[in-house]
Order: sequence, then C-alpha cells, then structure tokens
Amino acid sequence: MLGALLAVSVLGLGYLQYRSAAELTDLRMQAAERSTAEAAFRASAQETLDRINAEISRMRVEQRVGGQGPKALLEMLRIHADTLVNARATAPDFQNAQEQMRGVM
Repeated sequence: MLGALLAVSVLGLGYLQYRSAAELTDLRMQAAERSTAEAAFRASAQETLDRINAEISRMRVEQRVGGQGPKALLEMLRIHADTLVNARATAPDFQNAQEQMRGVM
C-alpha cells in the first residue's frame, strides 16, 4: 500500500513538473511574440515621427522665405546658391548659406 502511494506521488510530481515546463515554454513563446510585435510597432511609430519631423522642417523652411511649397524652397535655394558660389562671401555668410542649403535638402 505504501509503495503504491509512493508511486502515485512520484507520478504526480513528474506530471506537475512536466506541466510547469510546458507552461514556461508557452510563456516564453508569448513573450517573444509580444516582443516582436512591440518592435514592429516601434519601427512604425518611428517612421511616422520621421515623416512628421520632415514635414515640420519643410514648413519652417518655407516660412523663412515667406511662401509655400516647391516655389518657396526653390527661392531659398536660389538665394543661398549665389552666396555659396561667390568667392568673395565671408566665412560666416558662407557657413550660414551651407546650413540653409542643408535645411532645404
């Protein structure tokens, strides 16, 4: 009788250990899936933020010229391109023109 009780106890403990390992494996898989989904969401959010940042930067450049759209950007390029190709431009003016051109690009 005692042997049978001991055998049932050992089998019960083995089953509990098996179930615990299976549940742990399931939890690991769920965590990995959530991690992958979160990484995809972060990448999508970063892409959206980059597009918003680019649009805001474009709007700020247009506001400096006082216009909107490609016409304003082309005007900005025309103004600063002349300074960049002029050998008589002072260093601060040249650096400012370079910075403005980078902003437009």
